[in-house]
Amino acid sequence: VLCWLVYYRSELWSGAPRNLGIGLALFSLSVGLDVVPEGLRPFGEWHALVEDGAKWLGIVAWSLWMVGRSLVLLQLKK
Repeated sequence: VLCWLVYYRSELWSGAPRNLGIGLALFSLSVGLDVVPEGLRPFGEWHALVEDGAKWLGIVAWSLWMVGRSLVLLQLKK
């Protein structure tokens, strides 16, 4: 992911970088919570909900970025 972000940085950050940043942050939170050992999980019984919720919201933010960027690129091709 880091190589992808660096290689395409000008394209990625040129349109609505907030949605992309939020999506990446939420995906990172989900992965970070996934690697926490079971005895140290901060949300107890809610751990699975928080982890999967962060992943789902990350998908939503990333999708919003993709749709917005696609609309911009389609308007440029007219």
